[in-house]
Amino acid sequence: MLYNFIICPEGIDIYFDNVGGETLDIVLTHMNEDARVISCGMISQYNVESSYGIKNLSVIIPKSILIQGFLVLRHYGEYHDSFQKEILQWVKEGKLKYKEHIINGIENSSQAFLDLFDSKSCGKYVVKINDL
Repeated sequence: MLYNFIICPEGIDIYFDNVGGETLDIVLTHMNEDARVISCGMISQYNVESSYGIKNLSVIIPKSILIQGFLVLRHYGEYHDSFQKEILQWVKEGKLKYKEHIINGIENSSQAFLDLFDSKSCGKYVVKINDL
């Protein structure tokens, strides 16, 4: 697997991880001193016969990297209402940017599903059934 870290030429200070496995392993080698990893998921490790063993854990000690697990559902009730209000306001104000890929017609929904697993997919896929 080839990774390009040109986007972070000065290293990584905070990494929110939902992938785990080999991706986390590579990211660890690009972390700065006193960096933090928030581990919220490990999608690359679900439903695999053999889990990927992180090989670069030795960098966490000399770089003082903190890795902490995070479960969204532990905080859901506490922050849900305020989150809903704030996030909607940010979208209205243009502070929060998002990408949508609209697929027209229910007959194309299976292709939309398959596209989710293509490296070209980006953003939220929406299947538009009809104009209301």
